[in-house]
Amino acid sequence: MTGGYTIAAACAPVLVVLLEVTVLRTGILRLGRFWLATAITLAFQVPVDGWLSKAQRAGRQLPGPGQFGGAVAMGHPGRGLRIRARDDHFDPDALGTGPGGFGGSGRTAPAGGRPPVTDARRAALLAALRLTVRGGLAGVWVRGHMPAGPTVLACNHHSWWDPFVAVELITRQRRQAALLMDAGNLRRYRFARHLGAIGTDEPRSALAALRDGAVLVLYPETRLLPAGPPAPLAAGAAWFAQQAPARLCSAAVRVLLRGGQFGEAYVVFSEVDVTGTREAVSRRLHDQLRHDLTELDRLNVQTDPRTPLPGLLRAVRARRSWDERVDAVQARLRPRLTAGGGRFH
Repeated sequence: MTGGYTIAAACAPVLVVLLEVTVLRTGILRLGRFWLATAITLAFQVPVDGWLSKAQRAGRQLPGPGQFGGAVAMGHPGRGLRIRARDDHFDPDALGTGPGGFGGSGRTAPAGGRPPVTDARRAALLAALRLTVRGGLAGVWVRGHMPAGPTVLACNHHSWWDPFVAVELITRQRRQAALLMDAGNLRRYRFARHLGAIGTDEPRSALAALRDGAVLVLYPETRLLPAGPPAPLAAGAAWFAQQAPARLCSAAVRVLLRGGQFGEAYVVFSEVDVTGTREAVSRRLHDQLRHDLTELDRLNVQTDPRTPLPGLLRAVRARRSWDERVDAVQARLRPRLTAGGGRFH
């Protein structure tokens, strides 16, 4: 399959240009994002395609009943996380996450850490993801902060943008993001591994990432829902926080289309106590998410749609609306016209 992927990746930009010039004429060739995506494809995808998938990955399968006595049924952004565990004593080498494993592939890690190609591909994909946020949103506003150290970030899932916003905020803090992703989706979008995605059939890999200091992002509502109060939560967030151990932080996220051309993302972080049973921790997490989402909805109703919600700081500045760009140009021209004695209407 490697040759097929390489040929498709190399031919796709050429076909797009030909279709655009001869048939479609959508104006995509005038967009810098198209040429950036093309450059990333030709610079990274084509030269290294198949390099990271040569080794067998049997080490990433769940261990047998003798090694892990729990029944696992989990999902991702869109599916959430559910775990019932009868035996919480893990073998750290069972999924290739021990001293001899390298990402579960059975290879030995080089002395310098990840191979240079892995780092390059991850950097390219991460840059593309962050450009997606900056190109599609007006910005991201935040209240509160993520705790330091290993953290389970439990978010509501009411928008397509949720994983993108979470990874952007984690990366801005120069921290490692690990996104718990449905195993089927991860097999379909294998490149997501280079962005820190971990399959839901790899709980030990997720625990290992937490113990290495990562921020593990998951969506315990179990599915994508319309904007509103949080649905009942699965106990996976509490399970990971207690097993790692790690701190548990709720992230109430609202992506709103208000008085501007582009959506605005608002995030409220709140730390949640992890003492007690998983059910008790999950109830506290649910109550905190409900409280923070209700507060964001209240502010949205009471605030002028042309101004950001009060009490939140702008963490990411992204796209400006058309009228904002026009106002900026007029502001630059006004002093020059005034100095030159010209008129400005």
